[in-house]
Amino acid sequence: MLHDLTNGLTKVHNLLHSTCEEWADSGLPMDGRGHREAARCCPSWLVIICRRQTLVPGSLMKDFTYPFSGTLHEVLGMRLLPSTSPEELRAEMPVGLSVCQPFGFLSGGASMALAETLAGFGSMALCGGEEVPMGIQVSANHVHAVPLGGKVCATARLLSRSRRIQVWNVDITDEEGRLVSTCRVTNCITTRKAL
Repeated sequence: MLHDLTNGLTKVHNLLHSTCEEWADSGLPMDGRGHREAARCCPSWLVIICRRQTLVPGSLMKDFTYPFSGTLHEVLGMRLLPSTSPEELRAEMPVGLSVCQPFGFLSGGASMALAETLAGFGSMALCGGEEVPMGIQVSANHVHAVPLGGKVCATARLLSRSRRIQVWNVDITDEEGRLVSTCRVTNCITTRKAL
């Protein structure tokens, strides 16, 4: 499996930095379907990062990182985890001071930020070249408190997908696997030109 993953990563990296002629010779479609085909060989979060070229080139296998400092996921300490499908993504977030409410427990707003961020990256993996996802609705039920010093893990699963709307369910659990929050995120798929 590690050999397949390494080959998949190499193929994705080479294709995403290739010319149009090299991409055409690969046999993969020249739209978002080619990226989805490549995703079968490697974690979906890596395809997202390579495709959007948001990762510093020398850190391809390191934690998820934007070249912009101070973005929400960085401030809150979110880290994407390997995934086998672009329709299911995972991330973790430490419960530090930056995500706690005044009483020393994980803030519901931080949980919702984690859910919307993860669903947004899931939608990015499924978008075509000029398409971008925009969150239009987020709702959550918080069912368990997590104290300062813990860690939470989120799993986003695609529930529904149409041409312009994607609906994700995001379950957030603590280190012992207890459900902390369950969130529903709706993303509208638009084009860069429309923004």
